[in-house]
Amino acid sequence: MKIKLAAPIQLESLIDGPGIRMVIWNQGCLVKCYNCQNPETWDVNDGIEYDVEDIKKFIKEHASTHQGITLTGGDPFLQPKANKEIADYAHSLGLNVWAYCGMKWELLKMLPPQRELLDSCDFLVDGPYIDAERDITLKWRGSRNQNIINLKTGEIEND
Repeated sequence: MKIKLAAPIQLESLIDGPGIRMVIWNQGCLVKCYNCQNPETWDVNDGIEYDVEDIKKFIKEHASTHQGITLTGGDPFLQPKANKEIADYAHSLGLNVWAYCGMKWELLKMLPPQRELLDSCDFLVDGPYIDAERDITLKWRGSRNQNIINLKTGEIEND
């Protein structure tokens, strides 16, 4: 199975979820938020194609020094099957999985392939970035309208 990424996997991040994380920057976004920090990830026809097996090998090589992976971009829910395979593999190694999406959780869970990816994630940061609601004091999100959702409990865990 193939997946289109905007960049190679980012080996270490401390801002895309708790602990040291590997970040998988998906290519393609339909929301296109005003003042998005990653507009280069929007074009669904751009990016670099990777084999999911190669991504899994990379994750395994670095799993012992990381707490989890983060699926972001762009929008990982535009490539739900490949990202689900990656998320399930990360879980098999004891890593947690966070995902970011400009669409709301309520919409994502009504779409079968996206719901399957949600079921393979631990947390979702949902909703579009809204520049007028920007708040640099927020943990793991850029604007006050976005929510951190514990996908195992369904609870919103905003600070």
